[in-house]
Amino acid sequence: MHTPVPMRRRDRALPADETLALLQAGEYGILATASAAGLPLATPLSYVLLDGALYFHCAKTGQKLDNLAAQPAVCFCVVGATRPVYDDNFTTLYESVVVHGTAALVQDATEKYRALAALCQKYLPAHMHHAEADIAGSFSVTQVVRIAPEEITGKAKRPSTHTT
Repeated sequence: MHTPVPMRRRDRALPADETLALLQAGEYGILATASAAGLPLATPLSYVLLDGALYFHCAKTGQKLDNLAAQPAVCFCVVGATRPVYDDNFTTLYESVVVHGTAALVQDATEKYRALAALCQKYLPAHMHHAEADIAGSFSVTQVVRIAPEEITGKAKRPSTHTT
């Protein structure tokens, strides 16, 4: 179980509804895992938020899955809009979400199908007429992973309201 660390810049904390909206809308995220020896791995991947959990798909073998078998505690980060600006100094406007949770391989065929269909809908909604056949064609060689969030925090630096 993850022990939350208080956010240093609490003035930049996003409200829960904005945090979930950013997590829902994010294009991709970075999954952070650790091997049995403690070696870190950060993997960019597509994902979907479905029924309060994060889902992603991958091959049925690989370092990411080896890490999850050794240590299912994960960190997942999504970065939204960013923009470098000069606002009395060099800075960057940004928005991000960090999720700490536990990952598990999805074994239930119905849950796996729902997650894959949700990924298709999120990324290529205009092509959903192909989804059923494409999912069926790769179902046996595709692993779906569920991340059960234990802590979700959002943070943003927005434009200041002062004028110079």
